[in-house]
Amino acid sequence: MLSSDDASKNSVDVVLRRLASTLETVDVEEMELRSKTALKGFDERKQRGLGVFVSRSDIEKRNTRLLSDVLRTQRGVIMSSGRYGLRTIRFTNYQSKNCVPLVWLDGQRAPELDIDAVSARDVEGVELYQSMSTTPAEFRAYDSK
Repeated sequence: MLSSDDASKNSVDVVLRRLASTLETVDVEEMELRSKTALKGFDERKQRGLGVFVSRSDIEKRNTRLLSDVLRTQRGVIMSSGRYGLRTIRFTNYQSKNCVPLVWLDGQRAPELDIDAVSARDVEGVELYQSMSTTPAEFRAYDSK
């Protein structure tokens, strides 16, 4: 154990000075949320006119966070509760009164997706096709899941 005299001999006083730094100027620009390349296919398919298309501006007009609120107003769409109470989408058309559509989210199949698990505020666009004959080839799937 050190005595108080030994401790004072082995101590060092450190004094820190405040040092101000000037940072470089940073330019901040608003980044466009809608990526032109990500929605290029959406815009091209919309021009063909084979489906029903809901754009970002259409979604904003609904002023809701629930995607089911946006979709329920579209031609032939019925919202229903699926397994475990999940909100699911169904179509009514001339062929069927209860057609379960293939659901895709960001280019990936999303079977049994709870529609309201995706916030409408995060959606840039929705495409709805009433039959396989109008559905683009990249969205057709023949497996059950």
